Amino acid sequence: MRRPRRAGRRGREDGATAALGSDEGAGLGSDEGAGLGSDEGAGLIDTLVGFVIFLVLLLVAVQTLVHLFAVSAVTAAANDAAEAVAADGGNPAAVAAAQSTAVSRLGPFGSGHTRFDWLEVNGQRVSLRVTARSPAMVPLPASYRDISRTVTVRTERFR
Repeated sequence: MRRPRRAGRRGREDGATAALGSDEGAGLGSDEGAGLGSDEGAGLIDTLVGFVIFLVLLLVAVQTLVHLFAVSAVTAAANDAAEAVAADGGNPAAVAAAQSTAVSRLGPFGSGHTRFDWLEVNGQRVSLRVTARSPAMVPLPASYRDISRTVTVRTERFR
């Protein structure tokens, strides 16, 4: 259906009709011409694929941040525990208190996912290995989720 032209816009065509080379076929607001050159419904698949890719990238980013936070928390807890035992002169009796403090600082993650191995506790040095499994929101290989930190601290002695 053709629209009548206004008197003031006689020689001017809009971009859609100029591209077609005539006044007809633009089909703005009509259902005519919904064949080969139509954009109707074409963006649905592309939008869904883009949205899925965005969600996957967002999930990977969140998983990376959670893993980095877990590594940082485990390292800090191990360092604090080893320093507490070393400050007590490497006394083996201080191991249990330092370990319970470290587990409580890690919260539920510390009690269920970490293991403390005291490698060396003597008058010269304190060595602690902490292994943990990082929380995961996506199924990842075990090698990515494993956290292993070894902290060695010299004991403090007054001379």
